[in-house]
Amino acid sequence: MTGLKNGWVLPLEFLGTGVTGGVGLEVSATCPGEDDGVDYTPDDAYPFVLTFHTPKSARAYAGIRAAWSEYRGASSQEERTSAQEHAHALVGEDKVPVPPGARTAFAVEFGGNSDGIEDDGSESEEDL
Repeated sequence: MTGLKNGWVLPLEFLGTGVTGGVGLEVSATCPGEDDGVDYTPDDAYPFVLTFHTPKSARAYAGIRAAWSEYRGASSQEERTSAQEHAHALVGEDKVPVPPGARTAFAVEFGGNSDGIEDDGSESEEDL
């Protein structure tokens, strides 16, 4: 495991690098492998990402990704605002309940605690 981003503890935001927060748990990991020819990945491992969702959060996440595409393709501030509003409407707790324990998921299992969650929703390397 190389990283953890807990979307359940972050507000949904569209940033220059993509979407953060909202729903779901994203675990970045590697498994033994060979050089895949990609400069920014390890030469001795294959990187992959696992995401954990409930059925409702999976549907919301798909809608958020679609709204992100609309946001990136927008030609006006009104279109960007509309895409953001659409995404926010998908993840309200009345629409996608937070599963029990999701906000602190993996905190104990990987030696950290809920205080070890960074501002971006990821756990620090020390806590993994």
